[in-house]
Amino acid sequence: MEKIIGRSAFWRILLPLIPGIIIQFYFRVSFDATYGPAILLLLFTGCCVSLLFRQYVLKYAFGLILFCFSFLSGIVLTSCQLEKSKWEIVAKRHNYSLLLLEDPVIKPKSRMCKARITGCDDTVFTRVAGKNVILYLPLNTETESLRAGHGIIVNTVFKRPEQHGNSTFNYADYLEKKGVAATGYVKENNWIRQPVSFGLIDKIKFKGIEIRNRIVGISGEIFPDEKSASVANALFVGYTKELSPELRSVFAATGTAHILAVSGLHLAILFGLLCFLFSPLNRYLFLVPVTRIFILLVLWFFAFITGLSPSIVRACVMTGFFGMGVVLGRKSFTMNSLAASALFMLIYNPLYLFDVGFQLSYGAVIAIVLINPYLVRLREFKSKILHYFWKLSCVSVAAQVGTAPVSLFYFGQFSVIFLLTNIYAIPLSGLLLILLPLSILLRVIYDFPGYVFIPVKVLLESFISGIEMLNGIPYSAITGLNSDIWQVISFYLGLYLLFSSIKKRQPQYLYALVFLVALQVFLYL
Repeated sequence: MEKIIGRSAFWRILLPLIPGIIIQFYFRVSFDATYGPAILLLLFTGCCVSLLFRQYVLKYAFGLILFCFSFLSGIVLTSCQLEKSKWEIVAKRHNYSLLLLEDPVIKPKSRMCKARITGCDDTVFTRVAGKNVILYLPLNTETESLRAGHGIIVNTVFKRPEQHGNSTFNYADYLEKKGVAATGYVKENNWIRQPVSFGLIDKIKFKGIEIRNRIVGISGEIFPDEKSASVANALFVGYTKELSPELRSVFAATGTAHILAVSGLHLAILFGLLCFLFSPLNRYLFLVPVTRIFILLVLWFFAFITGLSPSIVRACVMTGFFGMGVVLGRKSFTMNSLAASALFMLIYNPLYLFDVGFQLSYGAVIAIVLINPYLVRLREFKSKILHYFWKLSCVSVAAQVGTAPVSLFYFGQFSVIFLLTNIYAIPLSGLLLILLPLSILLRVIYDFPGYVFIPVKVLLESFISGIEMLNGIPYSAITGLNSDIWQVISFYLGLYLLFSSIKKRQPQYLYALVFLVALQVFLYL
């Protein structure tokens, strides 16, 4: 780890930034709005000046000032982000102009959607403009046509999110981390449609959602079976609203829920496929940067049609930093690229740090980068098929090690058969990610008869039935494994000590690991 930090400038900025974000979110350090930027400017100037003295008495000043600059940046950025979710308006009825940011989701008694306030009464406009809210609309035929990008005017009362009864799930805290300032319920005749103007970024996102909805409609024509269509839509474009709770539970219990969430796995499969298709051009060195740029553009187009969800944007940013090293003709250091992507994501929105998907994705990738190479070298097979499944098993084990503590903390369950399900599901999902877009494309170009799509239908049904069969294995998942944040930290610390003791063969790491295990046993007893 010391070598990684030493080689990576981004890690030296990222590691102090994270504690600053955590401290500001939980302890809410208060300071004058002008002090934070002024201190940051002063520290940045100090960084620049200290560079001139790196070979002399003040050679360590740069590292110290950079640490303070990054730490304080985490506090300031988080404070600015939390301001967006503040709601200090008295709970009174107002007329609000809203822009729908997402397609409404059907709930038992309403349609729920995320919206942004674009206008309001003059008395409170300056305090609510630009705030994101959760809106509950009446469940009727009039609201059925509402989509992301539509504008409406509502007359309602918005309130700060509140905790629901004695529930262990902190709903108010969850919405704050999502940047939601308030929630409101709209009655039958208290809203009307009205066009709303919005910026270029929103236009791009809404266009992507529109294309995704078209793909979902075409998928419904190809797969008349509701279950198959819902899995196909989740697998290809990340549209999970039609997945039944039972099907979600099956994939979660078997450790394959990540396959239904468009994320790094999908980008890795797509990136590998495109690299394979363009591999004949690698003999022409001047074409390598061109092909890599084209591949990156294809990946971002894929993110575009999935609605630019946070998980796919994270994966695109990771892949983008990795691919740019090839484009610029430099050897790309994976951990440095990983730190750079995380840094830029947290600068854009520090509260991404508390997102479960963010933690799982980076935990999995870091574990794969650090642990997987050692696992692969444990055994070599002459057979290419056996070697492929061995590498797939090593990647699955490494990813599970990196994500297990976070999964236990949030979900309290662990899949015992994760290795078996991933060996079965990942190759099939890779084939489906090739056949599904091909089927959509064929359907768009020409109205082919149904028998043309029989192979992809059979493969998709086999994929689903296989997952359900694996879920039927007794004791396939262990539930009720509750853990706290200190146990999660202890696990990752123990993993670091074990990794360091094996790699460096120095006894102090092993002694520290034994002490940590003994401490955990003592606390458990």
